[in-house]
Amino acid sequence: MCRRAVDDPKLLPFCSPRCQQQDLVNWLDGAYSLEGPPPDDVDVRPSPPDDDES
Repeated sequence: MCRRAVDDPKLLPFCSPRCQQQDLVNWLDGAYSLEGPPPDDVDVRPSPPDDDES
């Protein structure tokens, strides 16, 4: 995001937790998007667990 040197390799491709969080906020706010047609009605709720657990 800010193109500074990376302080911690575990944060790659981000330089800091702040830049990592800002990137997430940009995705959630819709500042970033993927090209292509929008998906048809997609249900993003998790499926209920199976009752048939063995």
